[in-house]
Amino acid sequence: MAESPYDLISLEHQQGMFVNSISIMTAISHQIEDIVLKHQLAVDLFAGFQRFSTFARQQKRYEQLAQICRRIFIWGIPDVEPPVLPRVNYIHVSETMEIAREWFLIVESPDFFTALLAQERTYDMNITQKERLFEGIWTYDASLVSQSAALSLDMLNQPYYAIAQRNYESQGRYMAQIFGNLMERNRSEQGDTTSRVMVAHRNALLSSGLASSETPMILLDTSKCVIAASDIACALLNTTLAEMIGQSISKVGDGLFAHRDPTRVAAPLMALLTLSETMLLSATSRSITDTDGQPIGWMVTLHHTTHRPPPERQRSLPLRPLLEPTCTTLEQHLLALPSLVSRPALHQRALDRTRQVLKQLQAQIRRFALLNDIESQSDMLIETMTPQALIEPILVSARIAARKQGITLTSDLQEAPSSMRCHPDYVRIALHELIDNLLRHAADCKKAALVVTREPGYICLAVEDDGCGIDAEQQQRLFQARGKTTSESADDSGTEQAGLGLELVRAVMRMHGGYLRLKSQRGQGSSFMLLLPNS
Repeated sequence: MAESPYDLISLEHQQGMFVNSISIMTAISHQIEDIVLKHQLAVDLFAGFQRFSTFARQQKRYEQLAQICRRIFIWGIPDVEPPVLPRVNYIHVSETMEIAREWFLIVESPDFFTALLAQERTYDMNITQKERLFEGIWTYDASLVSQSAALSLDMLNQPYYAIAQRNYESQGRYMAQIFGNLMERNRSEQGDTTSRVMVAHRNALLSSGLASSETPMILLDTSKCVIAASDIACALLNTTLAEMIGQSISKVGDGLFAHRDPTRVAAPLMALLTLSETMLLSATSRSITDTDGQPIGWMVTLHHTTHRPPPERQRSLPLRPLLEPTCTTLEQHLLALPSLVSRPALHQRALDRTRQVLKQLQAQIRRFALLNDIESQSDMLIETMTPQALIEPILVSARIAARKQGITLTSDLQEAPSSMRCHPDYVRIALHELIDNLLRHAADCKKAALVVTREPGYICLAVEDDGCGIDAEQQQRLFQARGKTTSESADDSGTEQAGLGLELVRAVMRMHGGYLRLKSQRGQGSSFMLLLPNS
């Protein structure tokens, strides 16, 4: 396991590594902090200052941040007593720890997320402040930011709650503002080394930030040439990022924008690009200005809708036979509580059990509501996205939940397609149900994996485990007719939670024209697979 944020930098991120000085590291940190200050963003902020004496020089800035941020965590060697600030937590480190060599700044929130992760190459050298050098990355990659925040909280034995839905539109705006600030700095500080190096990194930083965006976005400069784009935008336009960079927007996508200039259409109006029986693609734009209100570019957002024939209406599950056992159990516990008041230990156990049954009832009702929503859909919005963007919002929290049960949960995207089309919210619900089912029922499981592969005509999302497996008779009961209950698959309250969860998964697959498959053998683990049509 990584022992510090810098250790999280993987091979795929190392191509964005840079080596820079104190002045550049400070400038980058201030750019990030200024976005939080200017827009009053309630973020979680994690910062490694190496020494508390270094943090003390930033006290005024962090007094302002402390009034805005949800929480602030500061790591450093306690060479001085740090100032007392609201919502600021200090973590002491020793000079022998790896994290003492690092300069990092992690900002985590749904609307703005970024991480500067660097390690000093000149640590413990007898050199001047100006000669110090740091190696690292500045990233907007949501997955790496989430991992960095989760690791930081894990060091403090605090839970990390994954962000289920990120606002990539606001993220794009804040990135564009940083881009504008760098451009403005470049104009006002011609010849300054810090400015030159940061502007040299500008396009790469913006591209890496947009790459994992779930929103199809294209960033243009004042000459309407592409300087960055998200992977989803490239997939929709059937082109690559390398082919788009530097191209005029009029030439992108085989001339799709030639007679429909998106920069002339401001939200909420949209420029219609293509219209077919199955696809509607349009675009809108937002002007990007510097601090003086001067235009420095545009953020173009693509909007796409896929139409499907209405799915066959499915019969809803009967409520009474599935909810009645839980309601009866809850009633029994409630009736027993008054008689146990004089016996505190038994009363507390009964109260705890009542809360558990109530949670089970609430979970079942939520499943029924979701199932009803899915089955009542006459149409649904299909989106194009990368497999990583699909699974990232649930992966961090799932790993933490698995780790609490002694299970190591990994992901494998080596054979995954570059993009896929689905209703992301519903597919994530299906994956969550399968992972939850694994954590509740996979006895003797030590390792599990979320694997995305190609199958003939399908894209397969599988939740695999090395647990005790499921024999043929049990598999048959799991996939029995809708609405029937069995004591074998019931939990302690006598309710059909696993069956209802799997029914919800099947409903998600039906609405996509796909299906749920189970491969399992006693003693050899199980694999629940979601097969989505590859179209």
